[in-house]
Amino acid sequence: MPANLYHLQLNVADVAFYRDFLTALGYTIDFDDGQIFRASGEGTELWINWVERKFKSYPFHRKTIGLNHLAFQVDSRRDVDEFVENFLKRWEISPLYHSPRSFPQYGAGYCAVYFEDPSRIKLVVMTKASV
Repeated sequence: MPANLYHLQLNVADVAFYRDFLTALGYTIDFDDGQIFRASGEGTELWINWVERKFKSYPFHRKTIGLNHLAFQVDSRRDVDEFVENFLKRWEISPLYHSPRSFPQYGAGYCAVYFEDPSRIKLVVMTKASV
């Protein structure tokens, strides 16, 4: 039985960051009650939920059990570079791993910028590698 990831719910400390981030990547915000919103695009929904204050003191670390990172595919290296100019610089976010750059170890044509959200969840905007 084939399946595709339909949606993912992510609890975050900064909902405004994700609203801006996902809109910059072409997602449509089609539900938003101020505490949780749904961003839809290319067959996947992301539900972004504001974490309650009592849970904000629990630090996130991608090396523990659970989510390591979320990767968002764009069409070209130019799209990656434009994302850096139009989003990361505006949010004053420093990329990780000396990116954006090519990462040939992940396949020919793979280019990415890696960065962390305000809660240190790792995010990637990348081009698809050819295999």
